Amino acid sequence: MFDTTTLLKFSTVKQYPKGTVIVSGSDSSPADMFILLQGSAGAYKNYKESMEVLLDTFEAGSFFGQMSLFLNRPSDATVVALADCIAVSINSRNIYEFFSSQPAMTFKLIEDLCKRLDKVSNDYIDLHYKYVSAVGIEDEQKASVQSSLFPEEHSSYLIPLKNKVGEYLFEDDITCPMCGHKFKNLTVFTSRLRTEGSDKDMRIRFKGIEPMHYEVISCPSCCYSALNNSFSAGEAQFASSIAKKISALDPRPELKSGIYRDTFTIFAGYYLAILCAQAMQNEYHLNTAKLWMRLGRIYSDCGDENMSRYANQKALSDYKYAYERFDVTGAPLQQLCFIIGDLYNKLDNIEEARTFFFYAKMNKDGSAVVKRRAEVYLDDLREELKKRRDDEKKNKENA
Repeated sequence: MFDTTTLLKFSTVKQYPKGTVIVSGSDSSPADMFILLQGSAGAYKNYKESMEVLLDTFEAGSFFGQMSLFLNRPSDATVVALADCIAVSINSRNIYEFFSSQPAMTFKLIEDLCKRLDKVSNDYIDLHYKYVSAVGIEDEQKASVQSSLFPEEHSSYLIPLKNKVGEYLFEDDITCPMCGHKFKNLTVFTSRLRTEGSDKDMRIRFKGIEPMHYEVISCPSCCYSALNNSFSAGEAQFASSIAKKISALDPRPELKSGIYRDTFTIFAGYYLAILCAQAMQNEYHLNTAKLWMRLGRIYSDCGDENMSRYANQKALSDYKYAYERFDVTGAPLQQLCFIIGDLYNKLDNIEEARTFFFYAKMNKDGSAVVKRRAEVYLDDLREELKKRRDDEKKNKENA
């Protein structure tokens, strides 16, 4: 990993017998960074005190003290030789010589710093959700119960998010088209999504992540919100009308962005996106219908079937508006009929559900997949109607 011969030429190479303090956490002056060439060492908090804790151990090839060197501050820990050691210290006087003579070690140092930063970030997220679970999410979601943004039946929820940049998510730089505020936003790597299956209503399930939790972008400054594929298309001319609607909310929602995105922000984002769509568009119903339908699924995932039904009723109302007033033909019409049929079915209106599934089935310009799903629904509903009629007949005979 590094050129030992070159490092041994540094004038700061020293031997440290076992038990020797290499770095003292009690010193008030900044410490050097050390590269351990031989032996092993341990980093302690409260060394030789009643609350002594071993924080980390280092073997040959490791380095320690880099935070003290780069931040020019005293060390937080005491490092002690656990065996006879040979180490070279890097300070402000020889650091440039080190970088120029040890490119591989320099890369390893940068890599280690990045890993430590990532670990701290992920530890914070995990600790945050452990805390939220421990306190029953009361503090975490207090605003969700109080804010006039939400319906009265909206309660407190906890979605176990994994806001880690990596396999499924990346952090994007966003500029709000309404107020110009710049912020970080977590975006899903759609190319990395792996399908686990699909529900009867054609909802796709993905392994390791639920994209609906990240489909709405919300500006933490002005609260403008929209689905991610239309957020940047928002026009500044509507900023005043959106601000007027948001100023009427009591209290104004506090949104979190990037890796700090939380359950409250997810729900608030959807409701804000509905509010913003209504403020910007005369014919907003298709956009709000999509948002309501996603909310219905999220509520269902959280176990709140009452709010899921509420959201589905709102989605159905907006989709029916679009069906009756918009010029929709071909495959989009088939999909619209299927969605309306599914929402009627979830709201236990079997007769209307059958009507719209039949329309989806008979659409000659539509998808064969949607047609087949509609046929499955029609078969199931036929059986359900037969069962209900048989039950009614038995009840009458027993009366």
